[in-house]
Amino acid sequence: MGDIAKGALGGTWSLLVGWVLPTALNLAILTTNLLPSLRKLPPFQHAASLAQGRGALAFLTASLMLGLVLNALQNPLYRILEGYLLWPSVAYEYGCRRHQSIRRGLSDRLLLMRLERRAVDADLAAVDRADLTLLRRSAHLARYRNLDQRSTATRRALLQERLARYPVGDGHLAPTRLGNAIRRFEVYAYDRYQLDSQLLWNELTATAPEQARRQVDTARTSVDFFVCLLYGHLAVLLAVAVTQGQQ
Repeated sequence: MGDIAKGALGGTWSLLVGWVLPTALNLAILTTNLLPSLRKLPPFQHAASLAQGRGALAFLTASLMLGLVLNALQNPLYRILEGYLLWPSVAYEYGCRRHQSIRRGLSDRLLLMRLERRAVDADLAAVDRADLTLLRRSAHLARYRNLDQRSTATRRALLQERLARYPVGDGHLAPTRLGNAIRRFEVYAYDRYQLDSQLLWNELTATAPEQARRQVDTARTSVDFFVCLLYGHLAVLLAVAVTQGQQ
């Protein structure tokens, strides 16, 4: 019974922090700054009359209900930000080409820094010397040349971290940074262990230690928070445009 209650509480915490809290923040912005202008519109005028005298209760109820709705719609909301849903083919292909270029640039910068360090410490093989010459003459690396020559181990680690957020193969690239980061861990298990983690996710989480499951839930809750906050900000911007159009 205690395990059931703990599991329910954990799910409730993820729901509250990931979806209800950012919804409440956006509603607070909306009601504080735009409600006087929105009262002139029929739907908001009716909602304001219903909430008359019960402001706090109406605010909490609206935050909870909208948070539950957004939580139920999280799959399409994520797919839009990943670039899989509602994206025109032209924009999708452009985004994939752009991130392919970014990933190639990060890889070439790291390779150039690695070859230059090896060239100082020891003689390079003929193939490595040819690669080093080509990279030094590369036009797309020229603007990073001075910066990378003064690069520290910390900066190289940060570049490696950025590169690690991309999937290995070009066929797995997505048109957005979020989509590429998610695709990276979706295909990592298959690239490394020939294991379909998407199909066996429930089995993997069932056998994982409690600390590992808690870390996954915490990371997912943080991403949910900012995804919900982003869509709420878009709704606030839309409300601003509506009020400006009414004036």
